[in-house]
Amino acid sequence: SYGSIFAVAMLGAMLFWRCLLIWPVASFDLSGILGQHAVDELTDKSFAQHMKDYPVTAILFYAPWCFYSQQVMPAWDLAAQKLQIHEPPIKMAKIDASRYGSVGESNEVRAYP
Repeated sequence: SYGSIFAVAMLGAMLFWRCLLIWPVASFDLSGILGQHAVDELTDKSFAQHMKDYPVTAILFYAPWCFYSQQVMPAWDLAAQKLQIHEPPIKMAKIDASRYGSVGESNEVRAYP
């Protein structure tokens, strides 16, 4: 349902900005501990299963050619690294909505990011 997807998106946005405001970007680097990318890269085939497995997930619908999408990627990955060590862990994922248009359309994506 669109209401639950909207609620998950709002939760993700709230957690994303909370991570950026509470924990300064320069505070510590988790890349050596958690690996390069903590964000799950989804496709049209993996999206539905990921949402079943992790119903509380912040999803970034992006387009690689979009300037704003490019700007948010490093912060999105940093927030995902920090939320991975949260108890319980909170998943963050991204999907190229310009490539997998059917997923973007079914989730009413109208702009990027």
